[in-house]
Amino acid sequence: MNIHTIILAAGEGTRMNSNRAKSLQTVGGTSMLEKICRTAGKISKDITLIVGFDKDSIINEANTFAELNITTSLQPKPIGTGDAVKCGLDKVSSGSKVLVLYGDVPLIKKATLDNLIAESSEGASILTTTLEDPFGYGRVKKTENGFATAIIEEKDADSDEKKIKEVFTGILCVDKELLEISLQEVTNNNAANEFYLTDIVSIMSSKGVNINTCISSNEEVQGANNKKELEKLESIYRSMKTEDLFNQGITIVDAKRLDVRGEVKAGKDCLIDVNVILEGDITLGNNVSIGPNTILKDVEIGDGTKIEAFSHIVNARIGDNCSVGPYARLREGTKIEDSGKVG
Repeated sequence: MNIHTIILAAGEGTRMNSNRAKSLQTVGGTSMLEKICRTAGKISKDITLIVGFDKDSIINEANTFAELNITTSLQPKPIGTGDAVKCGLDKVSSGSKVLVLYGDVPLIKKATLDNLIAESSEGASILTTTLEDPFGYGRVKKTENGFATAIIEEKDADSDEKKIKEVFTGILCVDKELLEISLQEVTNNNAANEFYLTDIVSIMSSKGVNINTCISSNEEVQGANNKKELEKLESIYRSMKTEDLFNQGITIVDAKRLDVRGEVKAGKDCLIDVNVILEGDITLGNNVSIGPNTILKDVEIGDGTKIEAFSHIVNARIGDNCSVGPYARLREGTKIEDSGKVG
């Protein structure tokens, strides 16, 4: 099965009060766009970005993801998500599945997308989440068999429909040809005069398509429209990354005072103290101790090594049973042999 991802990244994000495109705002040390592109790239390297506002900056950012096959399509005017997706379909090969994602929804996990794609085998699947208070969100109307038939907006929901807590995230996976046909039937007969992607759910259902739903956690599908929501994403991301470390068996003195901005692989019996920043690719051996107020970026540390407080180490390789710090500054290319002492 060939998967082609279309990522909507044309948003201006005026509430960010920024000159940069919304998807270029940073979370966990990288842009939201980079995070979602790299997650999508683990499924398929074929990605099309829908660009508009600040398009040159988006394209320049995408050019740094050299391992991915990224193309761009311009949405000339911001007239809705349905129109945005339509702008990118000419980049998608016939017979492909189209995965639709968003440049400002960066925390979705690969496993969630794998499940969504698997559930699209009958033609289409949509990603949903449940909210205790779904006011203002598009609720998912279903058949008795659990297939989605429509997305009901708040203003159109009757008293029974307002009891529905499952809402549509906007993320979906569908056959290219079915998506193309369905988008042709989407109209802009609404107050905003926009073409909404959500309308294709009822259009596909009317054609007899069984649309499966996949429920994700709220945290994975959070987006950001302003700096306060961006800070919330940062907090969610930090929590996700520390959970990964706990699952590896790492002892963390205070998870709220650990900032992980990359990928960490660790052996057994490692300890991380407070106010530590981990960036890039970090590899820890067994029984490694990281002292408080330490910054590590692209570092490999051997078994039994202790990094003392207030150390700053970048692109270095440290052997087994070393002692580094306190207040050590190791610059790019540094290599410390086994049993070495610095500081």
